[in-house]
Amino acid sequence: MKVVAHKPPDVVDGCWTGPGASDFIAESQFLGGRGTSACNILYPGYLFPRFIAGMPLSNDIVKCRLGRISMSDYQVTFTQVTFTPEERARLYQIFPQGVCDYTLRGVDQRDVLDTWLTYPEEGKFRAE
Repeated sequence: MKVVAHKPPDVVDGCWTGPGASDFIAESQFLGGRGTSACNILYPGYLFPRFIAGMPLSNDIVKCRLGRISMSDYQVTFTQVTFTPEERARLYQIFPQGVCDYTLRGVDQRDVLDTWLTYPEEGKFRAE
């Protein structure tokens, strides 16, 4: 909160279109895809496959826990996927143990120790 309260009013989100000071577009940044804003046209963002599959944006799961395949999982935000019976059979054949269930914690996933750590010497740390 302290940082937000002391932020200079002329510091805003946006993107640069060139090297000059007048080449700045001031607009809130968001992941909206190509064509949704001036900055997204210049610098389009793309979603990564694990995010589409349900992984949180934190991207902090190294090994996921598996769950059964559910066709409703394939009705994602940007598109709807329809499988033929042959494609469904192939999906179950490729993933016989199931697919990642990102509603569950990852295998051996632990909470972070703290927001900011200091490492005074090798193998040792302390929270700041």
